[in-house]
Parts: sequence; C-alpha cells; structure tokens
Amino acid sequence: MSKELNKKQLKENIWKKKILEFLQENPSGFTIKDIADGIESTRITVSKYLNLLEYENKVLSQEIGVYKLYFSAERKFIPLSVTRKFYNSILSGIKGKLSEEEYRKIGHNVAEELYDYVMEQFPKSLKAQITSYRKFLDLFAKFYPYVEVFYLKDLIVEGEVNKEEEKAVYSLNNVELFEISEDFDSHFYILAGAIERILSRSFPRRPTICKVLSVNVKEKSVKISVERK
Repeated sequence: MSKELNKKQLKENIWKKKILEFLQENPSGFTIKDIADGIESTRITVSKYLNLLEYENKVLSQEIGVYKLYFSAERKFIPLSVTRKFYNSILSGIKGKLSEEEYRKIGHNVAEELYDYVMEQFPKSLKAQITSYRKFLDLFAKFYPYVEVFYLKDLIVEGEVNKEEEKAVYSLNNVELFEISEDFDSHFYILAGAIERILSRSFPRRPTICKVLSVNVKEKSVKISVERK
C-alpha cells in the first residue's frame, strides 16, 4: 500500500472515530451541523464520513420533521451526566416523602438487582485478599470509589476501623454529586441500604447494618457507619 493510501486511510479513521465518539456521547441524535460544530469540522467533511459510517452500519439516520438526525448504531452506554440528571429528578420528586428506613429499603431492592453484577466487577486478586469481614472493612475505603455502580471520580474515602467489634466509620469527602444538586443527599440513604444488603449477602453469618451518620452538602462530605449485628 502506498504512503498516500496510508495517509488517506489514517485520515478517514481519525474522522470516523471522532464522529462515532461524539454520537456515542450524545445518544439523542444530532444533525450534520450539530456534529460538525461538536467536533470542530465542516458539514462537508462530516457528511462524507457519515455516509461511510452509515454504509458500514455503524451509524443510523432518521428524518424527524424537517431534520435528519444521526445516531450511533453501537451505543453501549448512557452518558453519566444524563443518568445523574435523570436520577436527580427522581430524588427531587420524592424528597421529603420518604423516611430514612424507606430509602434504605429502596437500597435493598437495588442491591438485590445488582448483586451479581457488582460481584462480577471484583478482580480475582482482590477477592482473594478479602478473606474475612474484618479484612473487608480494612480494604473498603480503598476500592469503594472505583466500583462502577457507585463511581465518583474525585471521591476520597477515609475509614476508622474497629476490628475487634467488626465495625467501621467511613468519611466520604469531595462528593461531586453535591455540585449538581443538594437533592443527592437522599442518594446516600439509598446507598446505605444497598451496602447493607450486599454485605449481608456476602457475609451471611451475621447481617450488616449500614447507617448514614451525617451529610454536609456545603462541605461535600458524608459519614457512614458499617457494622455487624
């Protein structure tokens, strides 16, 4: 293959990749102009590579009213920002209508639905280290911010663990959810219920109790306790 063909193929791959990534991050569909503005290109360039992607069945198009919208045919996720806004609208709608215990019950239901998925996320090397409930309490603060279901990019978790009594208090700092809305305070009562049920299933000998001790929206911090009955 000549150098010119190599350059042409490389250029084509770069533009196709940019368009696909933009559409995957914006799953509601966009016009050619929207895409061109989003990836800082021209409508002519975008139109050219959209035609190629559509031929390869990587992009779908749909005429809606006077506009033709393009969608990724390979959408594998909903953008985190969209998910959080949707979740926040639910929390806002039920705020003040539920007790702490009712939020925890929602968390129990969430945990039942996601238990197998959460367990599958843990690498075998980490599972091998968690040989007891006490060992789990030691490691919880380190791996919690990276569990996909609970993921918060800049979250800092610090823990005070009492191994003898098998209980711990964890401080969650730099909780970025509070930058979006104060209504996310309810999330942590649901989260406490989810953690409680997941740990009770993972260590069934003695059930776990997880409680929210404090929520400080202004300081973006939450404190929770985890202990066995």
